[in-house]
Amino acid sequence: MWMNYNFSRRDFLISGTTLFASISFKLHGGEQNNFSSYDEEIENFIKERRIPGATLAVFNKGKIIYVRGYGYADIKEKIKPEPSTLFRIASLSKPVTAAGILKLFEEGKIDIDSPIVEYLKKLDIDKNIVDNRWYKISVKNLLQHTGGWDSKKSGDPMFYYPAKIVQEKNRTIKPIDVVEYMLGKPLDFDPGSKYVYSNFGYCVLGRVIEAVSGLNYEDYINRYILRPAGINDMHIGSTEYSKKRKTEATYYTAFNNPQMAELPDNKKENANPYGSFNIEIMDSHGGWIASAVEFAKFCLTFSEYSPVKILKPSTIKKIIEPPSYLSDKNHEVYYGIGWLVRPKGASDKPNLWHSGSLPGSYSFAVILGDSRGWVALFNGRSVDEKNYPNDAIDPALHRAAAKVKQFSD
Repeated sequence: MWMNYNFSRRDFLISGTTLFASISFKLHGGEQNNFSSYDEEIENFIKERRIPGATLAVFNKGKIIYVRGYGYADIKEKIKPEPSTLFRIASLSKPVTAAGILKLFEEGKIDIDSPIVEYLKKLDIDKNIVDNRWYKISVKNLLQHTGGWDSKKSGDPMFYYPAKIVQEKNRTIKPIDVVEYMLGKPLDFDPGSKYVYSNFGYCVLGRVIEAVSGLNYEDYINRYILRPAGINDMHIGSTEYSKKRKTEATYYTAFNNPQMAELPDNKKENANPYGSFNIEIMDSHGGWIASAVEFAKFCLTFSEYSPVKILKPSTIKKIIEPPSYLSDKNHEVYYGIGWLVRPKGASDKPNLWHSGSLPGSYSFAVILGDSRGWVALFNGRSVDEKNYPNDAIDPALHRAAAKVKQFSD
């Protein structure tokens, strides 16, 4: 039974004067430390939700100051999470894609207020448009989830693909195939009129990056966003278990987690983590894998204290601009460009955050206006959202932060 599960723990403290200096990890054998409140919250979170394992990275003032692994990255092999353990980060991929678009904007290669069709023409797929409202969708609409698609009305094309189209292509499906298919479908609402979270919108953004840069999406992001930030171990993941990377965690749902075998059917997830959805075509909206450390490096590029800046401060300010559909510009929370935004956090500066969720994985990242933040990655998610919601990790980690006596390293 999971309640008796032995959470063998390893914690790691990062030393070094700057984020991109040589990083060393010190094993502390579970002794009490300044960040034990984080340990308590993460351990309670995964125990209640029967999630096998997790990693956490905490940062402050341009440096990662605490990293720790919990539980198991692989139950059968009894492999514990390391700082380098890779996890599917799901929708944490969206801030990465948004950064890629904003980089092209900085270089004058994209006008985020221009219609996306202008860029799709370069891919020679615009001829399939059946709804003229496509011509009104701007790049910014996609970034802010106001493009015109509502998965509750028409389904999420990133999780289904018509069998007849697959047969017609007679080859491995690519993200552009999904876009080409959707060009032949009507929108669900007028672009820019409201916010409805859309995975497909970010799939289109990945194709915009390819059309403008002339590079494969993953290659562009690696070359212009990740490598300059000192990030060398982020990749687009693989659907099949046999293709997962050596340092990648194993993902678990009620169907392949022995600790969940006793759950009733109505508490089990309806998709397994290998083969029931296509990670490769989710590249720009949910396909990346990363360690907590590597994604924390990405988060730090948005900090005024970071030794590395990927985007100019003036560009970063665009992330927090409220979308045009909001009549009240003092809205407390909204989706900006690639991040959820609270324009005035506790420090009176903007807070940014995002989560990601797929069967077998959950992820969460926060960048606070006072320079603190954290990244938490999990190789499972709750199968009882009513009683143990995944988004409870947000207040849990804020509680943990409030108990830390000193955030300096």
